[in-house]
Amino acid sequence: MSVMGVLSVVATLGINPNDVDYDRARGRADSAEITFSDVLKNKAILLVAVTLFLFHLGNAALLPLLGQSAVARFGANPASYTAATVVLAQGTMIVMALVAAKVAQKRGYAILFFAALIALTVRGAIAGFWDSPWSIIPVQALDGVGAGFLGVATPGIIAELLKGSGHTNMGLGFVLTVQGLGASLSNSFGGYFAHYFGYSSAFIALAGAAFIGLVVFSAASSKWLSECRKEKN
Repeated sequence: MSVMGVLSVVATLGINPNDVDYDRARGRADSAEITFSDVLKNKAILLVAVTLFLFHLGNAALLPLLGQSAVARFGANPASYTAATVVLAQGTMIVMALVAAKVAQKRGYAILFFAALIALTVRGAIAGFWDSPWSIIPVQALDGVGAGFLGVATPGIIAELLKGSGHTNMGLGFVLTVQGLGASLSNSFGGYFAHYFGYSSAFIALAGAAFIGLVVFSAASSKWLSECRKEKN
């Protein structure tokens, strides 16, 4: 990754600044008069950020806790079990990302957020209520569903909401920063419940975070996203 980063910098420095139309490169429309503060005040962008925060608050800790619980409760081989969780999730994610791209073209990106939040809620519930090492199959398949859908939906919905503003990348960076905050708190959140109430309670708590995200997104998305489109038009 470090080598790739250095090569990217070298390639960028080789571009002639006079060959770049900076407004066009930033996706800015000629009539756009939008500042970054306007981006932060955009209710639809804030909704996406809050939704991603809650999703990753419930998602990030689930995989490591699943591996820990399998070893602690069922004596599973830690290396093999962890490898299986990754292979299942990544394999499903590739397929779901391809499906998500087609769904987004026909029905938009919001439906992908709904599907990812539902998948995570069900995933946590299965892990919490099914005390078996075989729960890895549906739990990690659903992990791939959520990751595949949001991987397509997140940059897509930000590009749609901020089209013509010239701040698409900044807006995406903002929501991903909030997403990262949720992910960084997830292990403490899930770990607290695992430590004091057991693994099953931890999985239910993580599912609860996703469910709250689903409720918030459901309650606000139709209104805020429509308002944003009206403002753009």
